[in-house]
Amino acid sequence: MDAPQPLWVDTAPEVTELLAVLRDQPLYGFDTEFIRQSADVPQVALVQLSWAGGVAVVDPLAVDLERLAPVFHGPGTACGHALAQDLEIITHHLGAPPTAVFDTQVAAAFLGYRQAGLSRLLLDLLEVTLSKQARRSDWLRRPLSPAQRAYAAADVAHLLPLVTTLTARLRAADRLAWAQEDSERLRTEGISRPGPVDGWIPDELAEAVRTRADELALPAPLLATRADLAWWVKGEPPDRLVNGWRRAMLQDVLMAWEAQQA
Repeated sequence: MDAPQPLWVDTAPEVTELLAVLRDQPLYGFDTEFIRQSADVPQVALVQLSWAGGVAVVDPLAVDLERLAPVFHGPGTACGHALAQDLEIITHHLGAPPTAVFDTQVAAAFLGYRQAGLSRLLLDLLEVTLSKQARRSDWLRRPLSPAQRAYAAADVAHLLPLVTTLTARLRAADRLAWAQEDSERLRTEGISRPGPVDGWIPDELAEAVRTRADELALPAPLLATRADLAWWVKGEPPDRLVNGWRRAMLQDVLMAWEAQQA
């Protein structure tokens, strides 16, 4: 599967041209390259974007990322892999997260993949092999080599075909709504999510959840986070467990654990 040649975008006119293509796309891929030097928001070095038939690499050291707001705050769905930190960056620079997101790592988890990397999914589902040649680059250094630009572009070049494949498999398994719900949860809560009440959760309850997750062939973080469980144990409303489906899956575990404590 050949990827389109990436566009390098580092001037205001080039951003304007990119916006004309991207602003009305129903789906677009995105990723970032960044350097995290402290606990603060990472310093963004690149923003990669893709759409049907095109890929662009935006240089945020040369253009203001706020100019990309019409894309991220437009009608389209931002598709990416393991998006938590990328969403943190975009939200910091644009003041709000994208309008909608679809996380391929979240989606793949509902198909039995446990914390699968993008390379693994592309190889398994699309027979695409990603190069690791420039993985440990200093992304803040300029100019970037052609190999570095190609590596950065490759992270988004195949995202939309991957989304199409995952969506079809999830729909067939009647789990597409779960992936969409968790992607939305990541979009709205993943950046400043409330922590566990009193910061406490019993280890034996967490272990019971992991056991139940294994039985269901789903990773425990998709069944409930430690924060969810702490809210449950402390008597908070059970709708913390998204739209009821986690509650249904875990109710037997939680009730059994509570009975043991009585």
